[in-house]
Amino acid sequence: MRVLILAGGRGRRLWPLTLSRPKPMLPVGDRPLLAHLLEQLRAQGFPRVELLAGARDGFREAFPPGMRLTVRREARELGTAGAVRAVVEGSRRPLLVLMGDLWLRLDLRRLVRHHREAGGLVTLALLRRRDPGRLGYARCRGATVERFVEKPGRVAPGFLASAGIYVLEPAALSWLPPGQRRDFGREVLPRLCEAGSVRGCLLRGAWRDVGEVRDYLAVQGDMLTPGPGLLLGADSRVEATAQLQPPVVLGRGCRVERGARLEGCVLWDGVQVEAGAVLERCVLADGCVVGEGARVGARAMLGARVTLGAGSTVEPNTRVPPDVRIPAGRRVGPADLSRRGGPRCASGL
Repeated sequence: MRVLILAGGRGRRLWPLTLSRPKPMLPVGDRPLLAHLLEQLRAQGFPRVELLAGARDGFREAFPPGMRLTVRREARELGTAGAVRAVVEGSRRPLLVLMGDLWLRLDLRRLVRHHREAGGLVTLALLRRRDPGRLGYARCRGATVERFVEKPGRVAPGFLASAGIYVLEPAALSWLPPGQRRDFGREVLPRLCEAGSVRGCLLRGAWRDVGEVRDYLAVQGDMLTPGPGLLLGADSRVEATAQLQPPVVLGRGCRVERGARLEGCVLWDGVQVEAGAVLERCVLADGCVVGEGARVGARAMLGARVTLGAGSTVEPNTRVPPDVRIPAGRRVGPADLSRRGGPRCASGL
């Protein structure tokens, strides 16, 4: 069984974190997100993996020992279906496809067996989920998926969510013109459902799509459970009077000084949190400095090497581009920092 991981996305919803690293390489605990996925594949008997990447590099460090890796590059973005169409060109072997931003504990071998037995061109891994907002949803009759809707927003009872994992026969994409951008969920699956060629396989177990900051924060707790909910990287130091409320992940060489309080935070390498600072369910990329008494609100994301002056505040849901310096006592929110502005934002604060 060929295995393909799609890792060419730009990770716009996790900007500015994805300026430093591709989304599958964002740290989850002490390893990249991709490493967790690969370890699951290896443990379930899939030792050979093809990785479809865009222009970004640096994926090989996530590969655990004993796995064979082939990295393929997209010359240009072709969407999920267009990219897979190029990979299966001339092949007759079925392909297990996974999105590169998944964290899971699902039985993928069961999915493969179901595909071989059910006789469809595509078999979707399906989950029972209450939140219909951001996933593809399938309506099934027995093992056949009769209808598929990508990110429908509202879903009637009886629908199942797509896990972003599927097994397909190359013939499922042979009708697509080569070299054209096509989306699997919005274009290919609805058409194949109409033809009766899609099957569904309900899987049970832990699963998370790490697409937004709330998912990225939540997966840290998933990874640290069971356990104390705290992970300190090498050479990190936390003063005795600092308070860490799990889950908290510190990368290498971090420093948290006296009286600081961290609640549900992820700090990458070399982050400094000075005395009395308060960080609440936020993510700080490499080399950030949080000044004395400064505050960072929930779901804020600070790019690499951001510096907060003493007593400054970053409001919830704010994205701070890399290398920005926020002066002491200043309060900034989402409207104060433009994504397009980049480092120029520093001059306006």
